[in-house]
Amino acid sequence: MGRAATVCLPRVRPAACLDRGCAGRQKTSEGKSRIMRYRLRTLLIVLAATVGIALAVAAIVVVREQGEMVRDAYCLDWASVAIVQHINDNEGRYPADWNDLKPAFVKATASDQSFSFEEVQARVIIDFRIDLSAPPDSTDRFVWVRSGRGVSWNSPEPNERILSRLKVRMR
Repeated sequence: MGRAATVCLPRVRPAACLDRGCAGRQKTSEGKSRIMRYRLRTLLIVLAATVGIALAVAAIVVVREQGEMVRDAYCLDWASVAIVQHINDNEGRYPADWNDLKPAFVKATASDQSFSFEEVQARVIIDFRIDLSAPPDSTDRFVWVRSGRGVSWNSPEPNERILSRLKVRMR
């Protein structure tokens, strides 16, 4: 007997794919597009999270630094007030050291003990080697903060407060 003839029918493509080419290529293209959108979305999320964390850290650093600047300014102010108090209480004599300054500090801060003597001492440098035999001038620095920050409340500036009192003493 004879063999049956095999008829090969062409594949039928979906109507939507006829204008784009084969169906296989369409699936691959959609898959790549979906993967690219997922990667882009993930990248944007990671980028947003990184920026958010960086901003939070920066805010914490700025707030902490501001707090330190305020504490430095107050301690500098209290040190200059204590020096002026010492000059007033000791017949115009400038303090010789921190121990010499402590009673004047306690007296000056009796109504406001926000800062301890130890904190002021830790934050402020006082030049105890001031030579009062020569008249002081505006270039003299009597007090400054250890951190090196240029802070003060400007009412008056601590070195000006001390200078002003020493000029009155010299008259």
